[in-house]
Amino acid sequence: MIKVVEEITERNIKGLKNELYCQYFFTSIGYNVSVPLGEDCKYDLVVDFGGHLTRIQVKTCREEKNGIIFSISSSSLKAGGKSVKRSYTKNDIDYFATVYNEQVYLIPIEICGKGEKKLLFNEPNRFSSESILLQNYKAENQIAKIIENDTVDTKSYIL
Repeated sequence: MIKVVEEITERNIKGLKNELYCQYFFTSIGYNVSVPLGEDCKYDLVVDFGGHLTRIQVKTCREEKNGIIFSISSSSLKAGGKSVKRSYTKNDIDYFATVYNEQVYLIPIEICGKGEKKLLFNEPNRFSSESILLQNYKAENQIAKIIENDTVDTKSYIL
């Protein structure tokens, strides 16, 4: 008999809605999506972009004054109620995905660092070292780059 130990929270529901929206989005534009079985996988989806299998971790974003922000780590409760924080590396995933205003954004793991990642609505100021432009990471733009040359776009990252 399977025992359910985790209560479904509003946070779980938001996360599931974003994962399902990404699945819908990628399949609606013609790509196959695979979903891992179980909860211990670091990626939420694998999308076949024309022969390029891409591991994607879907994150829920929140809006701030001049952009959106999402966490690039996860935390979960283990047996005994202990919280465990998980970071991601290139060995785990290829991209983070987030959904904002019914648009999917793909952000390469290489430019994310740790903690949170902010995507700005408009041109960032020159003093912002941890932000990237939202428009540069629309899923369609990133998919084209994945298919064309199988390399990650890091040019839009502000150093």
